[in-house]
Amino acid sequence: MASYGYWIQENGWKGPSYISPMRYDSAIAYIVTAIFTLSLLVLGAALLYETDTSISGEQGLVSFASIMGNELHPAARWLFLLGFWSASFTSVIGVWNGVSYLFADFIRNVRKLNIDKEKLNQTKAFRFYVFWLTFPPMLLHFIGKPVGLIIVYGALGALFMPFLAITLLWLLNSKKELPEGRRNHWLSNLLLILCLVLFAVLAVNELRNLFA
Repeated sequence: MASYGYWIQENGWKGPSYISPMRYDSAIAYIVTAIFTLSLLVLGAALLYETDTSISGEQGLVSFASIMGNELHPAARWLFLLGFWSASFTSVIGVWNGVSYLFADFIRNVRKLNIDKEKLNQTKAFRFYVFWLTFPPMLLHFIGKPVGLIIVYGALGALFMPFLAITLLWLLNSKKELPEGRRNHWLSNLLLILCLVLFAVLAVNELRNLFA
């Protein structure tokens, strides 16, 4: 989400005329994600409850796929595994590309480099971070996922959504950044405030559980 601006830049979407396509693009992404999530919840509740089965971890996904194949159709097993692999793979690609963009832009601003934003993916900082996201995490498989790192990841993850809601409220209501017709309406602001409150409560609860 934080990297979306770089992707629309790559796509050549510039100017107010592309705001509507961006909204449709975002809406489709959220709708598909919601359908995917709700479908998993329904399937999980129906199949796991019916068979009195509990699953966990990576092996649990394979077990769940096997249950789908037995209860529905053999093809359902492979469709589920293919769909889950596709969702996981595209998420990894998104992080590789998007977070590397953020790092390269951060370096550009901190060092005040005269680099065109459209050429950030050609910088050494971008390539370094792609490398950094690719190989060092593999070490976790050999050192057993350090507990300290898991706690830090959980804490940062809990704080991300409240931070994002505050940032969107600020940017989408800014007179400096957006003309009057493009700023948030009251309903959008209300929904963002509700999201902020909800995720702030969840963040406090998550942090309390982490450090309890």
